[in-house]
Amino acid sequence: DDDDDDDDDDDDDKGVDADVLRDARERCQSWPLQAVRALLTVLVFSALAWLWHEHGRAAVFGERYGSVRRATLEHIDTQMRDALRDAEADAYALFCGLVARFDAVYGVALNHTAMAATFKQIEALLHLLNARLLEHLRDYVHMDFFLFAFRWVFTLLNRELPLRVVARLYDCYAALHVRGDALAFHLCVCAALLDHFAPILLAHTDFGAIMQLLQNLPTVEWSHAEAERLVARAARAFAARAVA
Repeated sequence: DDDDDDDDDDDDDKGVDADVLRDARERCQSWPLQAVRALLTVLVFSALAWLWHEHGRAAVFGERYGSVRRATLEHIDTQMRDALRDAEADAYALFCGLVARFDAVYGVALNHTAMAATFKQIEALLHLLNARLLEHLRDYVHMDFFLFAFRWVFTLLNRELPLRVVARLYDCYAALHVRGDALAFHLCVCAALLDHFAPILLAHTDFGAIMQLLQNLPTVEWSHAEAERLVARAARAFAARAVA
């Protein structure tokens, strides 16, 4: 079993340059290693998104390599190597900025009080979007948001959404990072994602069934249209939170 795990680690390491990955590990030693690898990989491809569209390859890429686990940099042809180096630099800069913001909020050791406050923020944002759903999850099902939202927050949803959707979200995060609002907007995206699945969640009263859904969201077929709707929902929560 250990050999299989080592093989999986080697496959994941192909996602980013070895030096970049090593530096990233050193910067956020308290983060789950899987989260660091996946986040860096997605950030690189987000930085390359414009090039995929320019070459008309975005749709094909999304269909073939929609999973973060399969989206390794060896799939990029030789023509794009120069762009890849620039993308890695941009991705690493954004990664460092995000880690610095997370450290400022949660501390290097991931302060549990700050994390609990984060999950309360997601609840408050969901209340702005769909108070009925929040009541259903919190008061009727007795759902602890920590059980699913920890991974949503600390992997920035790169395990819940296909790469083509995550790239769109990270484009927003990169723009908002300049103002220091990337993390706040990400929490809005988490609330928006819950709101998107409100009809299914409200139809379930069983705790186990809801947890299974939240840990295995049916988003694999999502396209850019769903990405835009998710961003629009999140933007509503982001604006409403400033007023509330």
